[in-house]
Amino acid sequence: MFPTDQITVFLGLGTNLGNRRANLRRAVTALEQILTVQAISPVYRTAPWGQPDQPYFFNLCLKVATSLAPLSLLAQLKTIETDLGRRPSHRW
Repeated sequence: MFPTDQITVFLGLGTNLGNRRANLRRAVTALEQILTVQAISPVYRTAPWGQPDQPYFFNLCLKVATSLAPLSLLAQLKTIETDLGRRPSHRW
């Protein structure tokens, strides 16, 4: 078991489909429902790799606090991804 004290976690978010800025805003809003967002980086653009014939990614990093255990946090993050429309495809 983990203590109920909050721990600091850093998350990297990225999107390359649709309205990328809106996608990031929606993700941050959803994360604010389950985590305490302490800091948000600027949005930065990165080239795709592996399959370079796709749109550039918009990315940001978050510093958050949570009392969730690691596997519980991962489950919550995967649920948010699905709710926001992410569909599993190639794993890079």
